[in-house]
Amino acid sequence: MIVRMPDEDVFARLPRVFRGACHALRDGLRSGLCDPYPLALGLEQLVARAGGVPVLPALLAVFPDSADSSQVLLPIQHDAELDRVDRIAQKRGQTRLDQLASRVAQRQLIKGDLGRGRFLSAFAHAILEHFVFDARGALLDTSNAKELHAGRARLRSFVESVAKCASEQWARHPNARTLRISRRLGKQIGPHDNLLTLGKQR
Repeated sequence: MIVRMPDEDVFARLPRVFRGACHALRDGLRSGLCDPYPLALGLEQLVARAGGVPVLPALLAVFPDSADSSQVLLPIQHDAELDRVDRIAQKRGQTRLDQLASRVAQRQLIKGDLGRGRFLSAFAHAILEHFVFDARGALLDTSNAKELHAGRARLRSFVESVAKCASEQWARHPNARTLRISRRLGKQIGPHDNLLTLGKQR
């Protein structure tokens, strides 16, 4: 059984925290003053408001400690692991981030990519790419196509750097209710940071 999002229409909307990140990125691409900090802060705030990703420790147990891609699951093992992810999602998947993590885990198993680190990286990429590009109100809706094309290399590098920091922290602390990644990528977080005005401040 494939895990499905409980409400894909609601998930398609751009959360407030990422709305500010998209505004900052769009303004930064136009001005040339752009860095990955808005993405890092948006992801931090999204994870914090969700209370972390409670399903993550159980999903990580499905993947080997080693990133050795030469390990191959036999068909019966493959089906068993997919069923295992489904049971984890049904029992522990309470948030949309939980459901997304479960879907990414199933996709990695179907592809035969069993690396734990690559699963975490794919999960981080899935969050960022969805909320930066695909959700209603994200960059594809609000930015000029020529601007996005011109800034594609920078956007890709920003997503890569934020996803790398997030996956490394989740590997060390899968139970963490918050991420602390923006400090590695720019300005330090203050308790009253307002991401919605970040584009104007930087």
